[in-house]
Formats: sequence, C-alpha cells, structure tokens
Amino acid sequence: MSAPAELAWCDGLFWRGFSAGAEPGRVAQVEACGHLGRYDNLVVMNRVDAAYAVLRHVRPLHQFSARAVSDLLVGTDLTLPLRAVLELLLDGGPQTVPDLGRELLVSRQGVQKVVDDGVRLGHLALRDNPAHARSRLVTVTPRGERVFAQLRAAEAANLEAATTGIEPGDLAHCAEVLGRLTAAVREIAGPGATVPHPDVRAADRARSR
Repeated sequence: MSAPAELAWCDGLFWRGFSAGAEPGRVAQVEACGHLGRYDNLVVMNRVDAAYAVLRHVRPLHQFSARAVSDLLVGTDLTLPLRAVLELLLDGGPQTVPDLGRELLVSRQGVQKVVDDGVRLGHLALRDNPAHARSRLVTVTPRGERVFAQLRAAEAANLEAATTGIEPGDLAHCAEVLGRLTAAVREIAGPGATVPHPDVRAADRARSR
C-alpha cells in the first residue's frame, strides 16, 4: 500500500507523490527541490491546478458542514437560513432585508420570509431606519443572541473534534488564502456576483407558495 501523498512546491509547481518505486528522472527533479524520497504516481500541479483542487473541496465542505449544523438544530426552532441571518446581524449590526440578501446572495423575497419567521419566533425584531423610512432595520433580540450563542458552543465542540491534529496556524493561513481566492473570483464574476442565480429565485418562489 502506498504511503500518504506528500506535497512540495518548487519552480512554480506543486509536486505530489507517494513513497515507493518511481520514475528516476522525476524523483531526481523532486529531490532537487529538497523533497527527498522515492515516489510513484507522481503528479505535477501548477497554481491553477492547485486552485481548482481547492475549489473542488469547497462544495463538499459546505455540504457536510450544513448537514452537521442541521443535526444540531433538531429540537430547536432555528433553521439554517435563520442561523445565517442571525450570524450576519451579530457580526455586522442591524441591516435591511436587501442588505442581507446581497450578503447571502439570495433574493430579497427569500430573505424576507426568513426575517418574518425570525420575528414571529422572537429571535429578530424590526426597527425604524433613519436612512430609509420604507426599509426597516432587522436586529437580533436577546432571545436570538442566547439561542445563537448556544448553537455556536455546540458547533465549536464539533470543530474541535474535526480539527484535531491540524495546527491553528495552518487553519489561519487556509482562511486567509480562501478569503483572497473568494475576493478574486468575485471580482471575475463582476456585477452579477451579487445577483441571485435564477435557480435561487425559482427556489424562493417555490417555498413562498
């Protein structure tokens, strides 16, 4: 059985291989980069390949995280969308429904339904907006703060288990790189980056029926 894959960065390329018998020429090239050992199944990854490998991890990471959080919501009156709204408001302060929609990349109608549910459940409240009389500000109630704090404590326990063996510095660097990559891809997406995809709008209409 091959040993776990190892990565080296040299001359603008990632070199990834498995310790075992390998092509002599390629092994020598990796060893010249200071990555010693014998390799087979050697794979070369340039920066674009490496970035694409990161993107391929993002979707399953998001899906598994959503599932893990959903399990924690069983028995509560919170939903994943309401949890997202609570976090945005607690991080950024009171916001309007359109502001929340832009941050979450969902339609105003979709966010409005979540806000209405949050107000009905006592987690959110609406207050007058000095800057816009017709667009009220959404705020978090003390009840909403307590419920979110309890949920975050449970999430933190899961993350503690999930990150066992990973250095905090590596996680911090990962977050920094993902932030830069997200900003760069959003720039490429242009003005349409903040416009909900037609599939999102269709899903919102279906839920509101």
